[in-house]
Amino acid sequence: GDDNVADEYKVTADLNINVGDDGISTIKFSDNYEWKQDVGYQKVFDEDNNPLSSKGQDITVQFGDDRQTLIGKTEDDRVIFEITIDEVEKEYTFELKDVVDHPIMNVEDVIRGISFDIVVIDDDQSSDQNLADGETEYKDIGYGTIKVDIADDIPCASNTNDDVDLTGSEPTEPFEI
Repeated sequence: GDDNVADEYKVTADLNINVGDDGISTIKFSDNYEWKQDVGYQKVFDEDNNPLSSKGQDITVQFGDDRQTLIGKTEDDRVIFEITIDEVEKEYTFELKDVVDHPIMNVEDVIRGISFDIVVIDDDQSSDQNLADGETEYKDIGYGTIKVDIADDIPCASNTNDDVDLTGSEPTEPFEI
């Protein structure tokens, strides 16, 4: 479409998460997307750190009804996109619902590296005598990033590049999807 007409597109891709026999406790978006008193909702940027906009208005993200959905909106409350995590299928879906401005107006190009931080927690829990009664310590937590491109108003999602492997006994290092 052009910069004034929104095409609605949806893509789904695998997260490539391996938690071994433990199973997944949860996959969710990072706490980075909570509303903050000093800055409001977090703006969305491409890989070159350019803020994304729609019809000249900045796009910010906020949680949907849970921490498994992020909604990209403008200040006039237009929903530009939704990205949802399906922890059962270990995949994510990005749905473009309205137009995203291109860096060079009237030229269809690729907006690369729109990033969303996620947290993966497996079911490998243990009780520790040093923890208060009823508290749980999670042994394996992984952090990562989902990246989405938008080419000619069509979102592009691909299966993640790196596996999220929480089968080791040491805490995992940050990963990139």
